[in-house]
Amino acid sequence: MNVLYWNARGIANAPTQEALKEMCRKFQPKFVCIAEPMVDLSGVSSSFWRFLGFNLVGVNDRGSLLPNIWLFASNEAIGRGIQVVNNVGQHITISLNFQNVSCYVTCVYASTAYGVRRKLWSSLLATKPDPSPWLVIGDFNSVLGTHEVCGGHPPPRISCKEFQATIDECGLIHVLVHGSLFTWVKTFRNPFSRIERRLDRALCNASWLAKWPLSVSISHVWVSSDNHPLVFKVNSAVGKPPTSFRFLNAWCSHPSFLAVVKQVWDSTSFSCNYMQTVMNKLKATKKQLILWNKDTFGNIHQMVECKSTALKQIQDAISISSATAQLLQLESVAHTELSNALLQQEQYWKQKSRQMWLKEGDRNSKFFHTCAKIKVAKAQISCLVDGSNMITDACTIEDRILAYYKTLYSSSLVVQDSPLLDMFLV
Repeated sequence: MNVLYWNARGIANAPTQEALKEMCRKFQPKFVCIAEPMVDLSGVSSSFWRFLGFNLVGVNDRGSLLPNIWLFASNEAIGRGIQVVNNVGQHITISLNFQNVSCYVTCVYASTAYGVRRKLWSSLLATKPDPSPWLVIGDFNSVLGTHEVCGGHPPPRISCKEFQATIDECGLIHVLVHGSLFTWVKTFRNPFSRIERRLDRALCNASWLAKWPLSVSISHVWVSSDNHPLVFKVNSAVGKPPTSFRFLNAWCSHPSFLAVVKQVWDSTSFSCNYMQTVMNKLKATKKQLILWNKDTFGNIHQMVECKSTALKQIQDAISISSATAQLLQLESVAHTELSNALLQQEQYWKQKSRQMWLKEGDRNSKFFHTCAKIKVAKAQISCLVDGSNMITDACTIEDRILAYYKTLYSSSLVVQDSPLLDMFLV
């Protein structure tokens, strides 16, 4: 699902429309959102949108003022059960079915006055569709700090804090962006007076990232407007690459772990030097731990589900019949086993998320899980620049990288004499 968002004041003129046509041809968006058009909807011919293959979903409700958010959907997207669930002055929120998952998309154009933007922050908190996947994209007319500003006066501290607080309370995460960080540009006759800010961005919640971890946003080149067009893409996943061996800290809590390591370490002997012997013993231990993890330790998440189900069955039996000494003992054992399984799961997510600064306290498996998803999303090669072309299709990226290294390592080795050798030999 591709979403094109553009703050295009000149949408009624021919150069801007030609630029929009080119972006629709290049990115094939399913949704197009035009913000701050500065004209009535009738100012752009309906035949223009039919030519692009889009239908109007809705415009924002600003009372007596002209709408400044136009949302269109392609003919293909119309069949996904699109419904407008919230339509207010500064955003439009729709629900739709994407890949058999019910999700929400919010298109934002915030007021330039931070006092009025507080209504937007409150509305976004009220719209928060937990636990469904949620994408928020648009021009927020606000930055998170001076690191998102280049030139001009520093941003108001109150505005930055309120924007950050809203993002945190809504549970939103910044989508990985390719292209220019600053999405709004103001130029003057003096080139040193140029002002740039990051006003446009795409955000999503943890549920969206869990469903579609390869989500990216592209800040396209700006033309016919002072805002960069923002393209949001959900890249299709290719085959899962083979993973390397990783030692899990949760293994240490299993009672048979040390015995397995000691048995392999003592039973293997090699007639070589000490360092080579240690390396060979480590390799043998790794192979045995892979088998032990599969046959004995098992899947941590399935273990938690199994222990939780077992405890529930025992508690149901106690509630139905009288509590006997045997059932109470079984309940105590099940409690201990579930607590150990939850501790192992917490250690797993803590290690995978690499947030090692949190030592003890309440279980934060959701926090660790979110951090791990963000890490996976950042580790993906979701965009590749080949010359002047930007490639975003996952299969094309894979083919291009494979072809590059095939060419690199299959080329004949050419040895050229260096004149530097003659200088040393004289």
